[in-house]
Amino acid sequence: GTDISWAAPTDSSRRGWDREDPNENYNTLAEVLQIAFEHSQPGSELRKKAGLSLAKLSLLKGDWTGMNEYLVALGQKPIPNERRATLPPPPVKWENLEQDWQPAQEDMISGTSGIELRFLSEDGKLQGIPGIHVLVKKRPPPRQFFGGVDADTMFYATQPVLAEPYESFGYLGADRNRCRYGVSNAVGQVRLEGLPAGPIKIEILVPTSNFEQSGKKWSLFFKTEDGLRIADRSDPNGVPTDKAPYMVELEEGKVTKYPLMYVPSNITSEVQDWQSVDKDFVLKWTSPRHNEYDYYRVKLTLSTLMQHPDIVQMSPKLAMQMEEVRGQQWPLGAKGVGELKIAPGNIYLLEVEAVQDEKVVSRLPLRRLWMPWENRETKPPTVGMASDGPAFYTDIWLRTNANGKSLEERLPKLIENDASAFETEYYRLGMAWLDLHKEKPNAIPDLKRLVRELPAGNVARATALYLVQLHESGKQNPKRLNFVAPGVSD
Repeated sequence: GTDISWAAPTDSSRRGWDREDPNENYNTLAEVLQIAFEHSQPGSELRKKAGLSLAKLSLLKGDWTGMNEYLVALGQKPIPNERRATLPPPPVKWENLEQDWQPAQEDMISGTSGIELRFLSEDGKLQGIPGIHVLVKKRPPPRQFFGGVDADTMFYATQPVLAEPYESFGYLGADRNRCRYGVSNAVGQVRLEGLPAGPIKIEILVPTSNFEQSGKKWSLFFKTEDGLRIADRSDPNGVPTDKAPYMVELEEGKVTKYPLMYVPSNITSEVQDWQSVDKDFVLKWTSPRHNEYDYYRVKLTLSTLMQHPDIVQMSPKLAMQMEEVRGQQWPLGAKGVGELKIAPGNIYLLEVEAVQDEKVVSRLPLRRLWMPWENRETKPPTVGMASDGPAFYTDIWLRTNANGKSLEERLPKLIENDASAFETEYYRLGMAWLDLHKEKPNAIPDLKRLVRELPAGNVARATALYLVQLHESGKQNPKRLNFVAPGVSD
């Protein structure tokens, strides 16, 4: 979990992840592997695995000479330095790398176009970041449907240590010889020439374990005409998908300058994803450069139950407020953010952005927060994959089935079996919505009871009131129910 990866254009892109260990980095990993390499028997499987892992780790760090030294120590031939400018990404199997890592096919190295990329350190000064990996290939046509796992990507295998049956760092796709590959040098530059003109796809892999800082998180930003934009297309402030850097077309006889890229340390906080908060909760954070920024922007978004709780980027966004803050804390429980207050039985999305010269230069990535119900014991919200998600959620279809059971069958049992579940009141809302479709006489009284009993500011209460108002105005009960924010209905 130590890579930042981004691809354009593609079907997806990923943000940075937390480190599995706050002290993890490639230098400490190299020390361990070096001990195994030096003390294992010559010709043993352990020595081979340690040596190949060290060779791959050297490449991940941008150390071409170090990679060749370990290959030679294992009895392999080194990769000639003059070959580097024409290579595709490396293969996943390094049994005979000098033989298997040959230049890309002719049309990918004999064109008149090129591209230059530059990666800068977190302070934005002209100090480059070495060891960032770039892949370029002809842009594939849009994919209509895909239900598997991408193998034709540099992101498929990113770890240096061999782990059977899985492969470690390399490119597994069958189109490997139709790709071009480079690693940023000491000034953070990657320059690929000889490319054919036309639309291209770019992949960027930032192994954050190359960075010495302990326990940090990072994000990748692009410098665009509109200022810095995070490399995350699901983010409202992410790169626009209709122009560069997302869409790139190489011109004949020209080396295209790709937008500058920054890798700043993220703002950090002890707040965890899916943390419970109350009225006394004070949000505190630490930024990479402490208080040198103009101000911080605290962003709070009202969310709710979702079908895929494991995918934070897909979290519903019912209402959002921002607050400019000087200092590194905010009484979130007592004040909320702007007009959006913390209310029982709700789920929220939280972000903090550091702003310098009206540009976002660092951030605390999205966290999900939730507030327990005040009148009863409350378990945490249901999280996990879609199959493990809540039985009732926003944008749900009337005839939704799961494991062969309808909502009418599932909701009453869930309400009866676990009254302390966070979702109980939402399930009661779901039952009333279903009863309203069947024109049962209890439907409207049950909805009005939720409006009376649930606290102001709660999403289930607001949605119940919305359904009552639709009914009283003679409008049709929706067959696909979208939860609404308080204020829309009341």
